[in-house]
Amino acid sequence: VMGTDIKVLMIGGDRRMESERLGWNIPENVIFLGTGDLSDETVAYAYISSDALVFTSTDEGFGLPMMEGMSLGLPIIGVKATTVPEIVGDAGIVIEDPFNPSAMKNAIMEIIRNKDEYSLKSINRSQLFSKERFKEKIKLIYESI
Repeated sequence: VMGTDIKVLMIGGDRRMESERLGWNIPENVIFLGTGDLSDETVAYAYISSDALVFTSTDEGFGLPMMEGMSLGLPIIGVKATTVPEIVGDAGIVIEDPFNPSAMKNAIMEIIRNKDEYSLKSINRSQLFSKERFKEKIKLIYESI
């Protein structure tokens, strides 16, 4: 977001590769964490050090990174595609077009302005997808058969 102190942390990829792919130089406020397997600790640190998880995948199956982020109180900015709106619920903002800079900027600024509120909603929302809740649902299915 131009004119702010916001830094963007990209998990995966590298600056040179992304610059070549896009055909332009990526700004210095975009930081690349690296490629390959990252430790759980590294990913957790990235989540808790962030103000929001911007999840722009339009072909994600379930969206495990969103679940991980929400469990740590990270608000989500997602794209209206696949299961994203269903997972995000009120724990973040769902935008129509991930390539619309104005919509992305507005979503980021809204999350930053109301981070505490969205963080609490993220933690609460993540409980809907916990292992315990999953086990309870499966048990109910088995008992009904």
